[in-house]
Amino acid sequence: MESCPGMDQIHVEVRLYSTLRRYAPAGGEASFLELPPGSTVASAVKALGIPEKTPKVVLLNGRHALPSDCLCEGDRLVFFPPVEGG
Repeated sequence: MESCPGMDQIHVEVRLYSTLRRYAPAGGEASFLELPPGSTVASAVKALGIPEKTPKVVLLNGRHALPSDCLCEGDRLVFFPPVEGG
């Protein structure tokens, strides 16, 4: 697992939209998670209390994220439900 050298904790900006907003930590539109170095997107999902099977789209720094993607200081995670229609 990749980590951020010399850091005890990393701070990741988190934005949750629509039905996922209920999992947002207290605060405004943007919140911050404090996680141990080497944490992944899946770690952030767990820390937020979002059930693993909840359908969601996750972006890490503006790009589609996988649960195994490693997080580092200052990263930005955006969560929103899948959009259907046409």
